[in-house]
Amino acid sequence: AVEQLRNLGEVVYTEFAESLLAEVEAFGGDAERGLEIADRLLPKADNTLALLHRARAVALSRLSRDGVSDALSDALRVARERASLYDIAAALDLIGLLSHADAELIGERDSILTGLGIERLPVPSVELRTPAAVAG
Repeated sequence: AVEQLRNLGEVVYTEFAESLLAEVEAFGGDAERGLEIADRLLPKADNTLALLHRARAVALSRLSRDGVSDALSDALRVARERASLYDIAAALDLIGLLSHADAELIGERDSILTGLGIERLPVPSVELRTPAAVAG
């Protein structure tokens, strides 16, 4: 499908489709492939930058590699710059799952999700932070 979009000259839809593929692979498929796709698309991406940074963070986490916090910070920064509420909430959610989000950030996420009418966000197939891991 991506190749067909590319052949039709549909740059925006092609970027979106490939970015979703990176997210799917990062969250529950082949994390290495998700990371490769995200890294390939990031330099030229426009509309899906926040999504690609989130996919990159999840893939790095699943692969136990460094850079998760930086990718999450980039995702949140881009989302805030673009005032993209969904992307802000999704980045905050992953910060809470993979890194550390204080009560204020979690409250912000919850408020955005309520305002958008979203009940839950996708959960990646990763080892999530637990209170014991945080204390340790």
